[in-house]
Amino acid sequence: MTEVKPCYFIAATKKVISATPKHEIDLIASRLKDAETTLHNHFQSKENDMTKLPQFEKTSGNVFADLGLANADELLLKAEIVSEIALAMKQKRLTQAKAATLTGTAQPDLSNLLRGRFRGFSVERLLLMLSAFGRDVEVVVRPAARSRKQGGISIKRLAA
Repeated sequence: MTEVKPCYFIAATKKVISATPKHEIDLIASRLKDAETTLHNHFQSKENDMTKLPQFEKTSGNVFADLGLANADELLLKAEIVSEIALAMKQKRLTQAKAATLTGTAQPDLSNLLRGRFRGFSVERLLLMLSAFGRDVEVVVRPAARSRKQGGISIKRLAA
């Protein structure tokens, strides 16, 4: 049986972002190439038909960890905060220029942030940006579940 590897479908351009380390770009490209090869081989086999897809592993819940990226927990946290920032902008019907002024950020930096290029933005800075949109941000510390040795960090959206 063929080794099963995680498969991710990522909407991205082929434009290389200078802030992303080359080894991370190479790792993602390698994983995507492996997934493409697996699918190609599957559909070339006479015993498989187009209605049956090969099996893939389930994600751990953190795509950054599944891709083997360093600081995966921090990257996921930043992505979740940025998602909340984008939602707040949409709900307030703010343009990037107005949102940038509100948060004290340059518009091109905010644009990059919303495109997932959040290296260089600290978690603290992202939380302050979120609060600038009229969102209360609360940090809660509690003991980790007994089933885990290490605690986790998560974002929970509460209804208004």
